[in-house]
Amino acid sequence: MRSIWSGSLKFGTIFIPIRLYAASENLHIGFHLVHKTDCGRVHYKKVCAKDGKELEAHEIAKAINIAGECIQFTDEEIKNLHTFSTRTMEIMGFCHPNEIP
Repeated sequence: MRSIWSGSLKFGTIFIPIRLYAASENLHIGFHLVHKTDCGRVHYKKVCAKDGKELEAHEIAKAINIAGECIQFTDEEIKNLHTFSTRTMEIMGFCHPNEIP
């Protein structure tokens, strides 16, 4: 089973590497979308909302709209963004097991 999170616990100057795993198995059943009359598979096409043209993967970019302006980003720019979260949990204190509902 793959870990759902990995990082470290920080207690003062001590770092303890950890991995978190889901408490239960994934019981998801994957269904296919099919045409009701002939059971043909249904596929999603990527179509431009403005001109109706079907697009290929190399024609698609990631963007954000700010104040009505579309700002596009490359995969390299997105990869270089710094995340706000860290992979470290800091232990602030301990509690007695009776305090946990």
